[in-house]
Amino acid sequence: MDCIQKIFNKKTEKAFEKDFEKQKKRLKLFIETHPNTPIANNFKKTLKNMNLKKSKKKRIDEYRNTLCNPGCKDTVFEPGPPDKLTSSYIKKLKKEPKAKEKGLVEYQLSIRKELFGKNTNVLKDGFYQALDSDTVKKLKKKGAISGCYRGGLIAYHLLEPLL
Repeated sequence: MDCIQKIFNKKTEKAFEKDFEKQKKRLKLFIETHPNTPIANNFKKTLKNMNLKKSKKKRIDEYRNTLCNPGCKDTVFEPGPPDKLTSSYIKKLKKEPKAKEKGLVEYQLSIRKELFGKNTNVLKDGFYQALDSDTVKKLKKKGAISGCYRGGLIAYHLLEPLL
């Protein structure tokens, strides 16, 4: 059984679906209580575009990239010079919708510089070195082979069903 099958098991899948339904209910409630606001119009579009199958695939891809990614390949955590992103990571970022408008590449580069300082590697046994040992132990117990995230709010939505 590979890493992603261990992590995205039936229990995690049910937790994700439950969370997804909660989010949909919150959006619907907001739209009902604030029907003529600009943000409600955006939420209507979001609600219309919500597709569980697509969202589940996206979540699995996030798990794979964060928790089943030896060496944190194609992430901001990949070892190398602190002032450069790999060309494959840049290509991946540019494929994101509205990447240019949001300055995604520049933003990720600034994060990398902040994370790395003068170091060329911020990983310890495949996990970001600043993660607390309890989180690393829990993730390894669930089947994770990497921890390509900072912790805190950045990946909380991703890890919530696991911890």
